[in-house]
Amino acid sequence: MDLLEFQKGGVYLIEDDDLKLKIHKNFDRDMLKANANFKVDNKPFTSLLTEGSCFISNCYPEINPEKARRWKVNSIAAVPLKFKEEILGMLVVFGEYKHPFL
Repeated sequence: MDLLEFQKGGVYLIEDDDLKLKIHKNFDRDMLKANANFKVDNKPFTSLLTEGSCFISNCYPEINPEKARRWKVNSIAAVPLKFKEEILGMLVVFGEYKHPFL
């Protein structure tokens, strides 16, 4: 994360129809409670988990203004974790600023 200049992130694995947070870095208590687990069909990650496409945005405040403000997040990148063709989960990283490669 430091190399990519993201300040927060986590690894989620699919268990049944849920995504469960397995490890994280720099999630405060509020962010951890809100992101510990959620349904696989939760937007904006639906296509990532069904099709294996990445989700990248410099506009997190437009996606979720209240959470962006609370968590000091402007950019987000999520990539699927795969084994062969099976999607096992995702890696999500958050940045406080608009990310330079986005």
